[in-house]
Amino acid sequence: MWTPTEDEKIGVVICNFRGSVSQALPLEIGETVQILEKCEGWYRGFSTRKPTIKGIFPVSYVHLKKAIVTHRGQYETVVPLEDSIITEITSTLQEWAVLWKQLYVATGWNIQTEGEEAERSESKHKVVLFYKLRHVMSELIDLRRQMLSGHLTQDQIRDVKRHITVRLDWGNEHLGLDLIPRKEFEMVDADQISVSDLYKMHLSSRHSAQQNTSQGDSVRQHHGEVCHIPVPHNLFVSLKSFTYNTIGEDTDIFFSLYDMREGKQISEKFMVRLNKNGGPKNPEKVDRLCALFTDLSNKDLKRDLYIVSQVIRTGRMLLNDSKKGLPYVQYRRPYGCAVLAMSDVLHTISELKEEKDFVLKVYTSGAAHGNADAPLPVSRLPPGQS
Repeated sequence: MWTPTEDEKIGVVICNFRGSVSQALPLEIGETVQILEKCEGWYRGFSTRKPTIKGIFPVSYVHLKKAIVTHRGQYETVVPLEDSIITEITSTLQEWAVLWKQLYVATGWNIQTEGEEAERSESKHKVVLFYKLRHVMSELIDLRRQMLSGHLTQDQIRDVKRHITVRLDWGNEHLGLDLIPRKEFEMVDADQISVSDLYKMHLSSRHSAQQNTSQGDSVRQHHGEVCHIPVPHNLFVSLKSFTYNTIGEDTDIFFSLYDMREGKQISEKFMVRLNKNGGPKNPEKVDRLCALFTDLSNKDLKRDLYIVSQVIRTGRMLLNDSKKGLPYVQYRRPYGCAVLAMSDVLHTISELKEEKDFVLKVYTSGAAHGNADAPLPVSRLPPGQS
């Protein structure tokens, strides 16, 4: 008995299905199907390419995808729960595949022989377009795989989306298809935007495609050249010791990365808690006072970055106050600050290819406070390691 599906609403065909049973729905690999009902190993639904033709197909031929369903029932709407640009790549590649096949058929003799006929301007143009389009489609498949991996940072996702939109606009323009209006790499609803803004977006897309093509950013002239997405760098920081002469109180030390040019921190703060003797407040943290600053891009490493260390003491209001008084009255007071230029760290590490100890001198608000030296081994891990 056929029953309406609740969660199984949309999927991708993973095997060609011709079907010898009655009411079978012929499907090809890569097609997206919307599922309406199920019954003993079979689904009933339709392909999004031809939504008016409904039929049945095996459950095992479909890879299910998560989706959002609205207005359940006869007029329900199913939207895949994935980034819209991934859905766009899928549908675009399916559309291009048909045109690419036609391009091969139209210029097949020239491609196979590469003889005198290929020297004619029109045929030569089609041959070049055939190879370029094949290369761009391969790049889009690779970029889509990176988006689906779930291991990219926000900056990397934005960079990948930029590469994707440039290639989509390039292909649509050279195949004579409509350009997609976009805002921040996302498609816009033509019904929700004014005509003038829509026209400006089309001009922007066309200009971007032409500019990147001329610069060699959208299509590589040499076959086999792959689009490389920047990989993240990781900075490992470990506090080995904290020596001082005059504090004699519990201390909190905060480490962070600071951008001098922009005047702001670009990372969260890593906190180390020490007792009045300079050892870890938590005995389990011995030799484990370390942190990993992740997802630093090549652009970040070129900034004017500094490792900033802020020292906060917990105890008397002033260091020269008498130790007599209520023992439970304690104050958190700033003691000093230390900085280390990342340029020095990266230069030293790149030469030694190993960990290196750096001594940070803590500068206080007054000379009477003394100073503290914190040997700080720092290493930049190879991309992808943590």
